[in-house]
Amino acid sequence: MQAEGRIVYPLGEFGFTTSIQAGIIFDANFNVAAYTTPTLGGSSGGGYFSGVSVGYFPNAKSVSEVKGWGANAGAIYAIGKSFAAEGNVALGDSDFRLGGTLATPISAGYGGAGYAEFSYTFMTKPVNVLNMSIVNFANFLNSNLPNSNYSPNDALRIIQYMNNKINQY
Repeated sequence: MQAEGRIVYPLGEFGFTTSIQAGIIFDANFNVAAYTTPTLGGSSGGGYFSGVSVGYFPNAKSVSEVKGWGANAGAIYAIGKSFAAEGNVALGDSDFRLGGTLATPISAGYGGAGYAEFSYTFMTKPVNVLNMSIVNFANFLNSNLPNSNYSPNDALRIIQYMNNKINQY
């Protein structure tokens, strides 16, 4: 799950786009890392968008496999609430991981655009939430995510969410 802000600036028929995402990522072994991903690329259309989105890399076995360089292509449309869909490729050391991102209802903006871009994902060292207390996990989130104030109850809900998602797949 991530928070994202994106600007698509038209320069005639084509233009450029840049965005920043920050969030947490987890894998089936309950490893969690905080990450930030800046992007830059070409676009058609224009607008500004922000919100919360959810990404999924089904063939990544660990959170570390999506760290580093990547490429994304997507489309966004918004007048108030936004719709966004994006395809992602994480370029690993020896191969790549395919994934996707969808906006949640907690997203808004104005405009419409299609884009292709490069990205780089910076990531904290993964921690395993099964090896730490709920309070320590809340402290991990608060120290690694900008402007966050997670309580131990919030951290427990995140772990429950992770468990539900892991059991679905």
